[in-house]
Amino acid sequence: MKKILACTLALTMTACMFASCGSSDDSSSKAETTTTTKAAETTTTTTAADTETPAESEASSDAADDANTSADDPITVESDGTNTVFTQKDGPSDAWSASFGSATFVSDEGEESTGTDYIDARSFERDKDLHVTVDFEWASTYLDMIDAGVTAEDQVYTVIGPCFANGWTKFGAEISGLKTDYPMIADGKVYINGEEDSSYTVDGETALDADGNKPDIFVKDDGFIQVNKTEITQVEYTIPKEIVNQMIDNANAEDGWDGLLMQIGGNFAVTKVTVDQPNAQLASKYVAAE
Repeated sequence: MKKILACTLALTMTACMFASCGSSDDSSSKAETTTTTKAAETTTTTTAADTETPAESEASSDAADDANTSADDPITVESDGTNTVFTQKDGPSDAWSASFGSATFVSDEGEESTGTDYIDARSFERDKDLHVTVDFEWASTYLDMIDAGVTAEDQVYTVIGPCFANGWTKFGAEISGLKTDYPMIADGKVYINGEEDSSYTVDGETALDADGNKPDIFVKDDGFIQVNKTEITQVEYTIPKEIVNQMIDNANAEDGWDGLLMQIGGNFAVTKVTVDQPNAQLASKYVAAE
């Protein structure tokens, strides 16, 4: 009985957080954005990733390895020459937080600051789609609530929002901003791979199939990817090259910065992110090619 009461209290608190923080425009997100801006501005350099020669690309890869090999880091970074894998332990699971949490940034002048970490667009390749695979684990307390009958399995869901690090605008808020194999809501209709699929309907913020059931995974109109089953622990999506180029341009502008950030809706933590580029780096660890 104590366990159920505790779980009920936790669920109530979580529900309150969802009710008050239901979109990327809420005060919590804005506070995070301010922190991110402050931190990232201290790490801006003027080296453009898209102008690398083959020799520079190799140097960048070596620099990335040197910058991300500390055993004490909560996020480890490895590359196989094709992909870069960011593996995280004890990542944040708070509602509306950033998937990589916070990190210490060091400016060119050696000054330290703390801010929200993200994958730096200066390490992306221009004119290439970016495919992203996200592995995550549901919070044990949340799973306990389901086991205890505090919440029903068919009412369970969580959301993750891929977005610009600078501003937290969700890519999927525009039909052309995100490519997925999942149903995607836009303008009151449902699309799959950019093509309208009339077998789905829209009920509020939810996509429904012909039988009135929610898809296991779908992209909401606000750009958040919603997962409706706890046995699902991975999502994939592709950021079109036009959006990748926009992030690169933002990151390399004078006093500019940008990259890939993911906002999470709570009750789970991201454990691994894989991108199909070999030299991707975290903003807190970014090292420009010599």
